[in-house]
Amino acid sequence: MLERMLEIQAIDLEIEALEMQAARIPNQIGASTRDVAVQQQKIETGRARRIALEKERDSLELDLESKTVTMQKWETQLFSIRTNKEYQAMLVEIGSIKTDIGLLEDRILELMDEVESASKALQTQKEHLEKAKVDAAEQKLQLDNELERLHAEIARLSDKRGPLVPVDDTKVYHLYERSRNGKKGSAVIVPLNDNMCSACHMQVRAQTINEIMADETVHTCTCSRIL
Repeated sequence: MLERMLEIQAIDLEIEALEMQAARIPNQIGASTRDVAVQQQKIETGRARRIALEKERDSLELDLESKTVTMQKWETQLFSIRTNKEYQAMLVEIGSIKTDIGLLEDRILELMDEVESASKALQTQKEHLEKAKVDAAEQKLQLDNELERLHAEIARLSDKRGPLVPVDDTKVYHLYERSRNGKKGSAVIVPLNDNMCSACHMQVRAQTINEIMADETVHTCTCSRIL
């Protein structure tokens, strides 16, 4: 009976390992999907930045046009000014607006460069997004295939396990099933090691060891494992 139970345990441990692998796959698929979402967010951020730069540039170009018209108007008015005091005052105003125009032109040129850089960055981000989509699709296909393989292997092992389950003497089997609770992924039928349970390392009484060696009865350790 114990040999059969050991065979069942080997199958159960293999099934549990496969189930753990299968349980990780949805998270792996989700990770690749999140990569796509990150790239999409980068594109939205990059697009918003380019639009903001273009709006600032357009606004400054309108301001530049308005100040240029005003300066030209003032320069024309110089010829009609009669007093030297008014003439000097107008020159100051024209000098001030020329300074403003120079600053506007410099900033507009900077914005043109920034818009160009933002456009190039946006194009790069779009390329990264397309690559992320391709990678995610390929990874999902691979993981779906792996999940299908794992489920098929689990089904095969389950079919192999079925005939091994005892029908008549079920006491040891029920004890084994109870012992498995809370011990997923670890053995519940364990050997003795220097008169100790090889799982929890608790000392086993000599009488119990003799009974186990004589194959008289099944014993469990305080850790609920079968010795």
